[in-house]
Amino acid sequence: LDLHSRSVGPSGVHALAQALVDHKEKKITELNLYLNRLEVEGAREVKEMLDRVALRALNVRNNSLGVSGAKVMAQCIATNNSLVELNLDANGMSFEGIKAIAAALPRNGSLRSLSLAYNRAGPKGAQALARALKENKILTQLDFEGNNIKNASVDLLLACMESGISVLNLACNGIPDKAAVAMAKFFAPHHPSSSSTPSSPPHTIARPPRELNLRSNNIGVRGLTALALATEAWGAMSKHKEDDVNNRSPDKRFAPKLDLVYNTKGKEGNRILVILELLRYIPLLVLSETVADYIPERIYENKSLFI
Repeated sequence: LDLHSRSVGPSGVHALAQALVDHKEKKITELNLYLNRLEVEGAREVKEMLDRVALRALNVRNNSLGVSGAKVMAQCIATNNSLVELNLDANGMSFEGIKAIAAALPRNGSLRSLSLAYNRAGPKGAQALARALKENKILTQLDFEGNNIKNASVDLLLACMESGISVLNLACNGIPDKAAVAMAKFFAPHHPSSSSTPSSPPHTIARPPRELNLRSNNIGVRGLTALALATEAWGAMSKHKEDDVNNRSPDKRFAPKLDLVYNTKGKEGNRILVILELLRYIPLLVLSETVADYIPERIYENKSLFI
């Protein structure tokens, strides 16, 4: 049920909840309340609705919930066992609100996808979430874009790897080059041992996310290269040493999908990414359509110039 931008408000959520209870035969499992001025009172109504209606997906993005509303939603997370997907983007939760959400995660047994983008969490918010994820093995997708977490991205990535997060979005977080290099160390697998097999690659602590979005940060040449090499190591995990490097192709079972565009300084960062892709260091790299604009076509089509 899509009710985005309908000025529903708290009273509207109350009426909606009653309607859903009265008409259970309709079997509404997904509800979009994006941009409806819910605020704290609306969050309370949402909690009451979730106590009565078994929704599987809920979007309350951009509803000015604030810290108090975040704490109410944290109660929902702690007690609800039907929600699989929850979007709480852009609600001004700040560190205190994110801390409340994080504290509720270990008690939840159903949530698979959680979006907390643009909530001004800061480094402390990322660290609180990292601690919580160590006790939550259910969540598989996390969106934490635009929270200015900087160096705390290292702790968060490590926690996500340990908890089994497969899709992680850390775009627009002011992540510096030094942090990216540290992330790459956790990201890379150990060198294969004598007991390793192509079907079960060894790893440092855990396998990296299947998809990792690090676009629009402050990652420089060293960080980009380190992440690219770590990704390439996973992609080549199932290939034998005697394979011809020019014929090497990534093994999609192991190689993570990275998005590293719009890092460093504009053209310089995009040139580096194109070079790394052409060298196959990032076999599954997501490149924006505009990247090719920074590289002359004759060069982009002839990777030998970079080798």
